[in-house]
Amino acid sequence: MRSGLGALSLVGIALLARRRRANGRPFRTALGPLIDAFSLGLLMIALLLLAGLFQWTMIQETVRLATFAVIGTAPIVFLVGLLAAQLSRASAAGCSKR
Repeated sequence: MRSGLGALSLVGIALLARRRRANGRPFRTALGPLIDAFSLGLLMIALLLLAGLFQWTMIQETVRLATFAVIGTAPIVFLVGLLAAQLSRASAAGCSKR
């Protein structure tokens, strides 16, 4: 079960990377860090599942805490991206009125 979930998260990382390379830079620059944050989260989940599967007790707690930290920062990155998009729209709207 764990190996299947780990494999699915690695497939998700591969799909995100392939999509990003095929499309080049994202249309909205705020989406780039968000996609990177979720890709890193998927990678950390895969590493956490592998650590549990192979009983790597030395690094399992460290990987768990790092996974929680990465997944916890993803919503913050999303909010920063929304703020940046809103500020860029506001500055573009202010320039067009002049």
